[in-house]
Amino acid sequence: MNILGISGAVHDAAAALVQDGKLVAAVEEERFKRVKHVGFAGYFGYDTGLPHASIDYCLKTAGIKADDVDAVGYYYDPWQEFRSHLAFRLARAHRNPARAAYHLVQSVTLLKDHLKTEPLFNRRRKTPLKFHWLSHYATHNAAAFFCSPFQDALILSIDAKGERDSCCAAVGEGNQIRVIETIPYPHSWGMFYMEVTKYLGFKPGHDEYKVMGLASFGKPTYLEQFRQIVRTQPDGSFRFDLSWFDPTFTGPDMLSRKFFDTFGPARVPNSAIESKHEDIAASLQEILEETVLAYLKALRIRTGKKNVCLSGGVVLNCVLNGKILESGLFDGIFIPPNPGDAGCAVGAALHIHHQLNGAPHSYVMDHAFLGPAYGDGEILAALDNAKVDYRKMDDPAKEVARLIADGRIVAWYQGRMEWGPRALGNRSLLADPTRAEMRDVVNKWVKHREDFRPFAPSVLEEKAPEYFEHITDSPFMLFITQVKDDKKAKVPAITHVDGTARPQTVSQKTNPLYWQVIKEFENITGVPCVLNTSFNIMGEPIVCTPPQAIRCFYGTGIDALAIGDYLVLKQRMS
Repeated sequence: MNILGISGAVHDAAAALVQDGKLVAAVEEERFKRVKHVGFAGYFGYDTGLPHASIDYCLKTAGIKADDVDAVGYYYDPWQEFRSHLAFRLARAHRNPARAAYHLVQSVTLLKDHLKTEPLFNRRRKTPLKFHWLSHYATHNAAAFFCSPFQDALILSIDAKGERDSCCAAVGEGNQIRVIETIPYPHSWGMFYMEVTKYLGFKPGHDEYKVMGLASFGKPTYLEQFRQIVRTQPDGSFRFDLSWFDPTFTGPDMLSRKFFDTFGPARVPNSAIESKHEDIAASLQEILEETVLAYLKALRIRTGKKNVCLSGGVVLNCVLNGKILESGLFDGIFIPPNPGDAGCAVGAALHIHHQLNGAPHSYVMDHAFLGPAYGDGEILAALDNAKVDYRKMDDPAKEVARLIADGRIVAWYQGRMEWGPRALGNRSLLADPTRAEMRDVVNKWVKHREDFRPFAPSVLEEKAPEYFEHITDSPFMLFITQVKDDKKAKVPAITHVDGTARPQTVSQKTNPLYWQVIKEFENITGVPCVLNTSFNIMGEPIVCTPPQAIRCFYGTGIDALAIGDYLVLKQRMS
C-alpha cells in the first residue's frame, strides 16, 4: 500500500511516502525551490498549490505513479481551522473592525488554498482520490510516536497553532494515539517565542534558534517579568496573561504596549546586540524551560508513562530538549529529525497506516537519510560542466580526515539528503574541532553569520559518553548538553560559551562512511569527533544537487569538496 503525506501550505512544505508500512522518502520543497521554509499556498504570495517537486521525488523514489497512490493524508483539517478562525476573529472584531475584516478575508483565502490541493493532485490521476483531512496535532503526534522505538509513551506536541490549539498532550499505545488534552490558542509558546524573536531584531519563524544561542550569553534578569506573562497552572499546564498581547491578535506587533513599556523599544534589525538583549533572550529561554518541564512532570504523574515523544516547532529548541533529558523525568525520549510542520507529512502518512488502517507499530526511524541522492553519472556531469579539476579518491574517509586534521574546511556531499533542518553527515561542512580558531574561520569564510552562534560536533556513537554529559544516542542532533570538563580544552571549536554542545552521535550501522571519516580523524588526532555544520550559506537551504554543491563550494571559502568518490581542491587553501 502506498500512502502519501503532504504538509506545509503556509510554510515548510513537504511530502513523504510510506510504502507497505515503511517510510521510503521524505523531503522539503525548499530543497528544490531554493527558498527557505517555502510553503505552497498563495497565502503569502508563493502559490504552486502543492509541493509538486517533493511529491514527484517521493513517487519516483518509490517507483510508482500518482495512480498507484492508495491514500493521501493532509496535515490540516481546513474546515475546522476556518470555523476556529471565524469564531476567534468575530469575538474580537469590535476592537478593530477593519483588521478583523482583513484577516477574515485571509482566512477564506487560506481555506480555498487548502481545499484546492485535492483537485490539483487528482489532475495527476485517472481516477480521483479523496484526501484524508487530518487534524494538525494528529499528524504531529503520529510523526513523533510512530517513528519512535516505543510501544507505550506520552506525546507532547507544541508549536504556534493548529486549527484551534497551540499544544496537544496525548498517549500512544501500540498502533493507537489518544489525545488527553489541548491548550487553546492564543496561549501559545510557539507564537510568543516568535514574537520575542521579532522584538529582538530577528526574523520570526526563521531565527528562533538565534535567540536560543544568544540566551547563553545573558542572564535571566527579566525572569520575574516573564513569569507574569506565562504562568504554570495548578494542573501543571501553562497559560499566558493576554494583557501582554495585542487584544485583536492582528496587528503588526502581537505584543501589547504593556510589553514595550516593560522591556523598552524593540531592537532594530542588524543593529548592535546589547547585554539587555542577551538577558531578555536568557529570560525567555528560562521561562520556556520552566513551564514546559512543569507540564511534562505533571503529565508524567498523570499518565504514568515512562517514555516521551516530542513534536512541534518548539522542540527544535535543543536547549529545552537537553533540559528535559537532564531532568531524568523519562526513561526514554524520542524526537523525530523534522519535528516542525514539514514533519507532519510523515505524520499524516503514518497516521493513516496505523491509526486508520490498524497496522501494527513496527517502523523505527533510526536515520534521516530519506531525501534525494545523485549517482556518479550526475556528479561527473556536473563537475565536467563546471570545468573544474577533480580526481577520484582511493580512500575517501582517510583522505578527508587528513584534510580536516590539516585545518581545511571540507564540504562532504554523499548519498541521500537528510530529512529535516540538520546536516547529519551527507550534506555537511566538516572542520577540526580541536582548533579554537576554526569557529571564526568557518563563520568568516563560509557561513557569514552572527559570531555568537555555535557549531555542533559529530561524534562516534560509542565515544559520545566520554565527551558529553547524558548523551548516548542522539542521531538527529536535537539535544544540547554539557561538554565534560576534562574534554572542553580538547574541542574548543564546538564548545559554546556556556560549556555546552549539540552533539550528533554517528552510528557505524546507519552511516558507515561518515563514521569512518570520524574514526580516521580520531586515528590522526585522538579526538573522535569533527565539527559539522550544514552545507549552505546563511539564508539558503542546504544544497541538494551536485551543481548546487559546486556553486556553494566556489562561492565561499571552503577548501575542498568531497562529492561522492571525487575530490575537488582549490588552488589556494586557507
